[in-house]
Amino acid sequence: MILKKTTAILLMIGAGICFADKPNIVVILTDDQGYGQTPLFSPELYEKPFARQQNTARYECPPGAAEQAAKISMPHLQRLAADGVRFTNAHVASPICGPSRAAIMTARYPQRFGIYWNDDMHKGVPLDEVFIPELFQQSGYRTAVIGKWHVGALVKEKIMSATSRDYHDQRIDQCVAGYHPYDRGFDYFFGYYGAGASLYDSPSLFRGKDLAEAKGCLVDQLTEEALSFARTGREAPFLLYLAYNVPHIPLEARMPEKYLKRFNTGNAEVDNYYASLAAVDDGIGRLVGTLEKQGRLDNTLIVFMSDNGAVVDSPQPLNGRFRGYKSLCSAGGTQIPMVMCWKNKLEGGTVFDGLASSMDAFATALDIANIPIPTTLQLDGKSLIPILTKQTEQLPHEVLFWAGPDSPYWGDSNTNFWTGYWNYITSKQDEMPVSGRNTDGSWTVRKGPWSLQYTHRDTRLALYHMETDPGESMDVSRAHPETVQELKLAVKKWYTPMKEPLSSVSWNTNQWEKLRDSM
Repeated sequence: MILKKTTAILLMIGAGICFADKPNIVVILTDDQGYGQTPLFSPELYEKPFARQQNTARYECPPGAAEQAAKISMPHLQRLAADGVRFTNAHVASPICGPSRAAIMTARYPQRFGIYWNDDMHKGVPLDEVFIPELFQQSGYRTAVIGKWHVGALVKEKIMSATSRDYHDQRIDQCVAGYHPYDRGFDYFFGYYGAGASLYDSPSLFRGKDLAEAKGCLVDQLTEEALSFARTGREAPFLLYLAYNVPHIPLEARMPEKYLKRFNTGNAEVDNYYASLAAVDDGIGRLVGTLEKQGRLDNTLIVFMSDNGAVVDSPQPLNGRFRGYKSLCSAGGTQIPMVMCWKNKLEGGTVFDGLASSMDAFATALDIANIPIPTTLQLDGKSLIPILTKQTEQLPHEVLFWAGPDSPYWGDSNTNFWTGYWNYITSKQDEMPVSGRNTDGSWTVRKGPWSLQYTHRDTRLALYHMETDPGESMDVSRAHPETVQELKLAVKKWYTPMKEPLSSVSWNTNQWEKLRDSM
């Protein structure tokens, strides 16, 4: 069964149903949080032995300690899941943050508009692409993005007086005209435009188009901004995109003591990592409490996701049983924690184990808001309402695809670099380590229990049965040649109309064509 619940309630919601009050929409995103680093999933993840992923020495601690920290780190998120739907097979459209966020904003595969890698994102999502919040804005919604933007073209201004070795402190990232949130469907913006921001005293915070003062811990500041937005303008429904800055590397600054004191793993770095997620969780709890006090919670769809898998420089359980890390098209890079709650409308305690995508978040929001999709706009994201409310048994996605660079930069083959980088920014060594970003091509296609993968590094196809082998340890392609051929044809058909990469810095047209020829 795809939907797991002892009782079922058919709720008459979805496309074509008129609501007296338009629902509010909240999408919450964490940055580089792994599937295993949430307390949402099977107790087996924490209580039974499994093939642990490698991580850096910085985050080593006694056996089970980091797993226990993950288990207690986000109780408000657990309550949100208990009141809503928990997804056990949800994926981002790209295993790296820029393209992943572009897919969320457009509900489209980023390859459709030439974005495969963060280098492509430096040019920004093309201006002829529609951001889904534009449709909400046109329908009378108040719209806000708070936190990380990372979908616009940037101008980087170096801070000559900077003394920190953390690159977040060394420059001010500014958004190029036309690519600002105000140009892409948002009424309000507070946050930063680039890939990351300092935990304290960030020089790159903006309110609207003006530089803004950093006040205290950035996680808490983003929460306060979100609460302020939610408390105002009650005459209209709102859409809030809240993109937190943690637990993105390097996370060298200490979280406030009120979060740190909840953890005692025997490793201060592990405590700090999970303290950052506890801060996000407190923000979720405060936002839910505010909406409940206003009487608006029952009419608010809340979606929680991470933007990609965890990096090797982070604590257990990283990406759980899944192989790979951020930037890799294996499950460890693409499979994410995801929760959807629309209290008293989506049945609480539901578990959905069919394929779902981060592209579905805003597609689902369009559906419940009864906002029509322009006939000229081809969305890859699907509304999850029909399957979640038993209106249909048809799965939203029979198949999902990934294609782009294959970089082990954030993976276990690069632990020496990340150890050196940590030592460098904390002044334990003077030389900045150097690491290449091997960006040969790769692609993956998922259908049912099957995952077919190809990388230029291995120059071969590998087929995995994800239900019996979630760690992708056993290639069964020789035993299932018909499945291999079926999935190979499917990915070729999908990839053929995709656009060339926007950038040629580390992923170029030749590599793009070479990847196409491998299909």
